[in-house]
Amino acid sequence: MDRLPLASSLFPPAVAVRAFRFGADPAAALAQLRALDPRPLPDGLARAVQQRRLDFCAGRYCAREALRACAPALADSSIPIGANREPVWPAGIVGSIAHSCGHAVAAVAAASGVRAIGVDIEPWLDEGAPARLAADLTVAGELAVLAEATGWPPSRLLTLLFSAKETLFKCLFPQVQAYFGFQQARIVGVWPEAGTFTATIETALGPWAAGDSFVGRYQCLDAVVVTSLTLVPGDPEGAAAGNRKGRSWAAAAKPGIRRRRPGPSAG
Repeated sequence: MDRLPLASSLFPPAVAVRAFRFGADPAAALAQLRALDPRPLPDGLARAVQQRRLDFCAGRYCAREALRACAPALADSSIPIGANREPVWPAGIVGSIAHSCGHAVAAVAAASGVRAIGVDIEPWLDEGAPARLAADLTVAGELAVLAEATGWPPSRLLTLLFSAKETLFKCLFPQVQAYFGFQQARIVGVWPEAGTFTATIETALGPWAAGDSFVGRYQCLDAVVVTSLTLVPGDPEGAAAGNRKGRSWAAAAKPGIRRRRPGPSAG
């Protein structure tokens, strides 16, 4: 089990993050994680396939290690599975968990200083993936515009786009409280030099209006890409709805990137 070298710029200082790579032997990794945390698995997981159990245990291990950093008294708390398969955090905590292909990451923070967190980790797609997946993951013209702007090959760009939308959905879900599809969001910008992306929602979602946008961050590693989005209290434009919505931390950190307001309905 090796710790992933994540950049500190992925999250604001108030967020604790832990990420690990769990090796090529799933059985050995699962045995190691179960030794570290032998508490019974939730109903339905005890008889699940090995990979599902490994994903769950790896994600919860990362979550508890992150809690140990930001809220030590809660480090051994139970993190059950919610009705929509989301992690249910201890009172006063917000967070997000992701796992994929032997990697896992979790980010947590006190709810007093952070409104919501989204994180995702995805392995790089192979070169044949865009033809199979682009229609399901993108809206019209999205991939072409980003390819022209970045010069990235379609498979690499589609991996980032997929992960960024997953992160957006995880971040907004606590307030939206419903699933929404990949085509309800558009990645409108990717800035490799800054390691940031901007996502815009195409339809109204919970307290957010169509056209609202959010700035997240990403880091490219050899085997995976990690994406993040953190909403902090307040709104850079001072709108009343800002107290409810929060603002993207990365937007505040990157001058010139702000939420786009289509009109009075955004309030």
